[in-house]
Amino acid sequence: DSRAFRGIRLASQSDMYPLNQQGYAPVIRGITGQSAELTIRQQGMTIRRETLPAGEFVIDDLNTSFQGTELDVTIEEADGTVQRFTQHGTSVPVMQREGRLSYTLDTGKYRGNRNNNKDLFVKSTAAYGINSVLTLYGGSYAAQHALSSGVGAGVNMGAAGGVSADILMRHTTATQHPRYRLNYQKFFPLAGTLVNTGAAHEQQSRQWQVRLLQPLPGDNGTLSAGYHYNRTGHDGRGYRAMINRDAGYSGHIGRVHYGVNAQYRTGGHFRKADKRVSVALSVPLDFAGQQARSHFHYHQRAGKASLQTSVNGLLGDEQRLGYSVTHSYQQQGAAHYRGAELRWRHDLADIRGRINHSQGHNTLNGDIQGGLIIHGDGITLSRPLGETNGLADTGGTGGIRVASRAAAQTDSAGFSVIPQLNHYHQNVIRIDPETLPDNADADDPVVQVIPSKGALVPVRFAVNTGYRVIYALRTAQGPVPFAARVKVKKADDSSVSGITGEDGEVYLSGLPAQGHLQAVWGKGMHEQCGADFTVPEDQQGLITLPLICR
Repeated sequence: DSRAFRGIRLASQSDMYPLNQQGYAPVIRGITGQSAELTIRQQGMTIRRETLPAGEFVIDDLNTSFQGTELDVTIEEADGTVQRFTQHGTSVPVMQREGRLSYTLDTGKYRGNRNNNKDLFVKSTAAYGINSVLTLYGGSYAAQHALSSGVGAGVNMGAAGGVSADILMRHTTATQHPRYRLNYQKFFPLAGTLVNTGAAHEQQSRQWQVRLLQPLPGDNGTLSAGYHYNRTGHDGRGYRAMINRDAGYSGHIGRVHYGVNAQYRTGGHFRKADKRVSVALSVPLDFAGQQARSHFHYHQRAGKASLQTSVNGLLGDEQRLGYSVTHSYQQQGAAHYRGAELRWRHDLADIRGRINHSQGHNTLNGDIQGGLIIHGDGITLSRPLGETNGLADTGGTGGIRVASRAAAQTDSAGFSVIPQLNHYHQNVIRIDPETLPDNADADDPVVQVIPSKGALVPVRFAVNTGYRVIYALRTAQGPVPFAARVKVKKADDSSVSGITGEDGEVYLSGLPAQGHLQAVWGKGMHEQCGADFTVPEDQQGLITLPLICR
């Protein structure tokens, strides 16, 4: 049930797990008599290799990407003994990893309910991986005029495939209406064929479907075919049944992608057989380093054809300007449609304009989309926000570009919004050192953050604004000793520090125009010195100056 509601939801979040542990994957267990090397291969390619100590081992963090294939596991012990076995990867969507619980608990009222039913409801679902073979799942729904519950199980049967079965009971004052479902999936590794079939039964309605997916050898495309039978209730004249058959082929030659699909439907509300054929082609048109692609789509239904062609691409070194030109023709009514669109990705907004011509009518429209964040230090504008965002802070230094496709340069207050961060996972965010002002330097241009879902996370960069100077410090006895600690206290109580090199040189960034420098290389009074300094106003960039320290 994906209807919107107003209320409260308590749910598990699978995306809080590492990427390689999201979704289902079986557990590999074994025992070694001595230290051994474990090798896991997928279709001949090594995807994991590690050394195992003697004793029992458990591999429970396999990646989900191997589903639908088989893993060849080899264990070679120190004395040369070799164990080999196959781990089958076919499963069904309900499967959970061993020991993992997935759940939702919703309560509230539906919004915009078409039956005007504003009753409070409570809905729950849960699925638990008993082990890597068996998953149990179920759910319930309760409202004033409705009550239903269901239970089911998913089983990984290894070489035999994966299967799930469940029963849903709808409870009313008159009777109970059970609904039974069965789903089966099997991968055939030698041919690379994936078969999925399912069936459902409820009172007088029946559903049954099967789908095959067959990659061709040598990366020569993929064939698909499906059959779907759906019989609804009795209307007094008999059962209404609709049968849908479809087949398709898709592939690519280099960067040219193509596809052909056919569909044939009978029964149901169709008085005549519904026949459809479509052909799609996508061809790259890159030129002078600019990305572009053309698309062709032909569709025929009931003898009436339609054709659509389009070209779209991006322009500029930063690919800020996007464009698309479209023309379509429908045989029925000899209708033509023409359209053109320009999109500009500005630092603070996405700007779009479009002109259309159809059947003698012209339309012109456009829109501007952006974001606005109010925070403790002011207001920051941005491009459209994502679910999880970051706020870069460079300490008041503007004009610094954050190395993110969606981020802008920092504004005059030193802030920039970073839209669309990955929640619950590490995000590495960089500022472009080339865009730092001449009087600024960053202690570290890279910051790592792990935001929660829906958060606005601060991303603070330590940018020192001021002069950048290499001082050659000398005392009456010669250069200041190696590794002396140098510190300059600023008017705002912050400080600039550095360490001297072998000849007493020290690099300091963010220096004020004048101030006092203190160098310390020991605990005694004779192991420290100080000096007042004034940076010449007529010099910019990296400045090198001598300085006598007393």
